Amino acid sequence: MKKPHRRYTLRVAVVVFACYSLAVNASQIEVKPGTYRITSMILLPNPGESNHSATATHDRCVNTTELSSIFPVLNHNSFTGCALERAVNIPGGIQYTLLCDNMSAATGTAEFKINTDSFTGNLDIKMGGKNMKFSQTVSGLRIGACEYYNSCEEGL
Repeated sequence: MKKPHRRYTLRVAVVVFACYSLAVNASQIEVKPGTYRITSMILLPNPGESNHSATATHDRCVNTTELSSIFPVLNHNSFTGCALERAVNIPGGIQYTLLCDNMSAATGTAEFKINTDSFTGNLDIKMGGKNMKFSQTVSGLRIGACEYYNSCEEGL
């Protein structure tokens, strides 16, 4: 004889789990809008030598929606038609997938860890049709409000 209370308990557990999952996904991790001092470093592995790297620093107005465009390497002509999309919350941050119009151009993922007044991000890329992999890291430290436009402060 089946016990109806077990089926009911299972249904309640499934509903509670589904509601918890929706609540966790609904809570978006946010970057505090403002001007950030951004340091980026690209790592280019080269067999036979230690990793080569190039570092740059600049100030930029940043909010959560701008994270997907923060990696300078994605401005290179090789990545025309590529963008970081499909944002997914992860513990303490956000993860993106690199999608390109030309499916053989490149693949990759970017992961950001977000703190109160800072963030770090790592982009791992594999060039399509080649056996070349490289990564770029960015770190941002909030240094104040946006000076050159207010839309960032408003979260636009």
